[in-house]
Amino acid sequence: MNKPTHIAATALAIAMLLAACTDNDKPKAPNPLFDETRMVEIITDMELTEAKLNFANERGGSADSLKDSYFQQLYDHHGITKEQFAKNLEYYTKKPEVLETIMSRVIDTLTQKQIQNSNP
Repeated sequence: MNKPTHIAATALAIAMLLAACTDNDKPKAPNPLFDETRMVEIITDMELTEAKLNFANERGGSADSLKDSYFQQLYDHHGITKEQFAKNLEYYTKKPEVLETIMSRVIDTLTQKQIQNSNP
């Protein structure tokens, strides 16, 4: 399994486990509620940021000190806060079928980006 697929699959597995542990009541939508497309965009950028940080660590860099800064830039780029994202992710973990669709789209997007980068 290639790295983007592995990362996204791990995130999906964790989200599914969290969803299994939640109650079955209808989840209350956060305000603002991010639609599925926006969640795909944000999670895709998060996965790319994690990959960038992991690459820097593997090269002997100290990306840990940059992690908070990189993620704050990501939140700023999307015009959201960390808390808003967390509440939206929590909402979608209570809707596992929707979260599975989101994560599948993230995997597809990462795979397409990987193909594009492989063929300059």
